[in-house]
Amino acid sequence: MSYNSGNALTKVIIIGLLAITALAVAFFVLPVGGELFAIRESAVSFLLREPPKFVSMEIELNGEPSVVKEGESIEVTGNETLIIRKINAYTFFKGYLNADIKGFGKSSELNEPIH
Repeated sequence: MSYNSGNALTKVIIIGLLAITALAVAFFVLPVGGELFAIRESAVSFLLREPPKFVSMEIELNGEPSVVKEGESIEVTGNETLIIRKINAYTFFKGYLNADIKGFGKSSELNEPIH
């Protein structure tokens, strides 16, 4: 009698592991959108120890708020003031996102006026 209950428990554990594996594969392989996509991208970045994928940055250019998305650019002339307010990326650790502009002496230009 204990042999059958042990055998049944083994089958349940194997089926459970197969179901979890199938769900994990589907999560990482099948295309999804919305918040689930953001969670998946954050998980991939974390698990593979890769930099998070940039989504957008919220800026102010001469006091006017704007959003610059991936692939877009802005043109800043010499007499304008730029402030990078927020960086958006697929990561679980949003507090660690930083804006560093080459040629400026600070380690972070986030929330600092750039002339």
